[in-house]
Amino acid sequence: MRRMHKERGIGLPLLTKLKRDHPGDPFGQLVKFFQAFRIAAATGRKRQVSYRTEERYFDILRRVLQTLRDELNMKLQNLTELSTRHVCAVTRNWEAKGSSASDLALLNTVLRRFGIWMGKPDLAPLLCDLLLNPERAVRTTSLTQPKTWESRGIDPEDLFKAMDEQCEVTGLQLRLAWAFGLRLEEQLMFRPQEAHKGNVLVISRGAKGGRVREVKIRSPWEAELVERAKVLAAAHPQKVLAPLPPRRLSQARNHYYYLCRKIGFQGNGFFASTPHGGRHSFAVRQYELGAGVAAPVLGGEMAPPAVDHATRLQLAEELGHGRPSATTAYVGTVRNMSALARKRMQRLQEIEQRLGTDPELQTLTRQACITCCRLVGPAATGDRITAMVTVMCEAPEPIPQHLMDAILARLEALLGQACACIHSRAAGVNALPTFELRALGTGSTGYAGGVAPGA
Repeated sequence: MRRMHKERGIGLPLLTKLKRDHPGDPFGQLVKFFQAFRIAAATGRKRQVSYRTEERYFDILRRVLQTLRDELNMKLQNLTELSTRHVCAVTRNWEAKGSSASDLALLNTVLRRFGIWMGKPDLAPLLCDLLLNPERAVRTTSLTQPKTWESRGIDPEDLFKAMDEQCEVTGLQLRLAWAFGLRLEEQLMFRPQEAHKGNVLVISRGAKGGRVREVKIRSPWEAELVERAKVLAAAHPQKVLAPLPPRRLSQARNHYYYLCRKIGFQGNGFFASTPHGGRHSFAVRQYELGAGVAAPVLGGEMAPPAVDHATRLQLAEELGHGRPSATTAYVGTVRNMSALARKRMQRLQEIEQRLGTDPELQTLTRQACITCCRLVGPAATGDRITAMVTVMCEAPEPIPQHLMDAILARLEALLGQACACIHSRAAGVNALPTFELRALGTGSTGYAGGVAPGA
């Protein structure tokens, strides 16, 4: 708060000059403002924010101007005209469009801070006071789906070998991320000779918020990894674990991502994950090591409260966070996983009710002599349906195509979602989770060949 107080009005002289140089052009003023204005970090040591944070500020403010101009008919002539009335209108517009609680909170933060720079500290009221439904401001950071490399079906060794073929140093950087939970900036700026202190690594260069932390070296293979990093870093002029020739940080980051894309290490690639997944893998391993049970996000049981708290406290320190609650974004909580399981089961029961009480669908399944219908794949876990729903039909005889088409059309009408019907003998079906729709078959509702919701 003290730092925010010092920022009051610091951008006003620049905004006044831009208003004079680019009258009636708020978009041009915004571009010039961020070209000249440097954003200071609000927390941690005194420093500037990352280029990504600056891009995010610019992008959100640009979208605010676009929303006012294109959707709300409240076009501004100059940035200094932005008022609380505009902030309220944009926030409720984003709320109506279904923006997440995180996006709404970020919008509020950016507008509030921009108001401080403009000399309008009260520009953006609290988010809960702006929204028509204050509950939309509530957000949770508790993870409910694992983000580890292993949970995405990635064998870390296969990933490391694929990267080694492109660049040995970058392959080692990925190993360090997986072994010690390093962020990307920490990997790119890692000086192993400097960081290695006895049985710990002292992570300071590239640390988020300048927060220095210690990560224990717990096993011989981790110690061997550090020694290998020292050997490779010795060839670099600055003793940094980085490929040659030396690059600026932005160039090193771009090169790192280029190599990841080259081996298919991205959301939709062969290795369908991201470098940050290695940090999640580190977190769930350390939680299990400390608590003696698997992480809640992996279906682990509840550890004794004292053990859970001590484990989270240690994990938070090694991840570079200041509070144990931050670990929920990596390992989840048993309470939230239980609540999620209930929500998933409720969704499945709603689908069962909707399909099982439809006379037309029941008539079609009887005509086709279908003995059992099952949801297959993501829909069978009770997750919120965002893609195609697959229904597996079992019958003693081949189902006539006209009946299959009629069943498919009725399913789509009832679920309001694109659907696909497959036969139980389809390849790969047995490897997917399934949920039996009791009202459309002869069996009982339950799981077969898969995992229960929340497992």
